[in-house]
Order: sequence, then structure tokens, then C-alpha cells
Amino acid sequence: MRIKVSLLAKKGEIVDFNHCRDLSRVIREAIRTSNPEIFSDPSSELYTFSRLLVKNRMFRITREGMKLLTNQLHFFFSSASNEVCKSLVEGLVELEEVSIRDVVLEVSGVEIIRESRISSREKFVTLSPINAGTNFKRPDFEETFTKDIFKELKKRFELLTGESADGMSFKARILKLKPVRIKLDWGYLRAYLMVFNAEGSENLLRIGYTTGFGKMTDMGFGMVKTTLGNPKTDNA
Repeated sequence: MRIKVSLLAKKGEIVDFNHCRDLSRVIREAIRTSNPEIFSDPSSELYTFSRLLVKNRMFRITREGMKLLTNQLHFFFSSASNEVCKSLVEGLVELEEVSIRDVVLEVSGVEIIRESRISSREKFVTLSPINAGTNFKRPDFEETFTKDIFKELKKRFELLTGESADGMSFKARILKLKPVRIKLDWGYLRAYLMVFNAEGSENLLRIGYTTGFGKMTDMGFGMVKTTLGNPKTDNA
């Protein structure tokens, strides 16, 4: 299931570029508010979310972050578990407002959006950077990136279905790449915004689309949208 969460802020507020760790705390708190025991099941942590997206990209870049020229923001959330999504929605409704550092955001709307139909060949665009691969300057980066993604997808498939991923396949071809440094509690992590072609087992591509590609997706990494489909679907 894929959800769009709409937020209201004060014009002129500055949102830190490195807000993924704060947004991850907000999401986790909202889910636990509705369902305190949900994370006792490890598969419930297989979700992903986008960066905060400002309506019509109406912000100005400053040293401190994004200075808002509008009061409207949103983010996308996706999980293979309807129960996790339901808990997030109920928790956000109960909380009514959330905080990203010193910026208070009012929850103004939550909407379920139609997912794209995923096939064995897709072109994906990141909505949050992917944590996978080694140094992007190395000539074998695409190869290590593909291996990391494939390994994680197989793990997720087996955890979600209880079936073996033997015989499945996955291959990625990177079309555009932008390295970014993300600040976390323990330091900085290099991750990648990108456009890439993916080909392989349909079930693995669908899991990547639904729960995120790469590692630490519950910390705000690895969310993607497709490049084709209904204009409203994944519309960022």
C-alpha cells in the first residue's frame, strides 16, 4: 500500500536537508501510537518513505536548509503490510501535528494512492536516496550496487513469504546518478539519488517498489516511483 501524507507549515520556516532521521522518528512514533506491539514482527519494519517534498518545489536553498515559500509539503510512505499503513494513518490522525527539528508540521491530509503495476522490466526514479553499493567512483560500482540490491531483495522476499528466493534474478542499469551525504545519529552516510532500469523476477521488483531498494529503508532510504503509469500514481 502507498500513502501520501500532506502537511502544513509556516511560510518562511527552514527545513533541514538532513531531515530523514527526524521523519523516521515521526513515522515510527505514529505507527506505535496506534499499535504499540507491531514491531515485534520483523517484517513490519520493511517499509520506506520519501524525503519531504515541497509543493511545486517552492523553496529557496539556504545554508541551513530549504526556506519554505509555501506552507504545503508532503511525503510518500509505502509498505507491504496493510496493517502498518493503517497504524501510520491512525497514529498521524491522533497526533495531529509532528515536528522536524524545530519546525512544527500540521497533518492536513492522508490519502491512499494507487500503486503502479510492476512488471519484470521497469524504470525507476528515487524519491529518497538508495543505500547500496561501494564508492561510486569505482568502475565496478554498478556491479556492486546490483549485488547489494539483489541480496537485500531476496532477504525481504523470504521474510515476507517464507519461501526460498533461489532461482530468482535481478539486474540494474544506472542511467543517472547523484551521490548525497546523509547525516544520521552516528555520522554521515553516502547514498544515491538515481534513475535506473531494473530487470528480473517480478516479485523482487515489486518488493523493491513496495518496501524500498537497498538497506535501512525504514530510515528513509530507497523509495522509488515508476516513470510510467497514471499521472496521479507516485506523483511527487
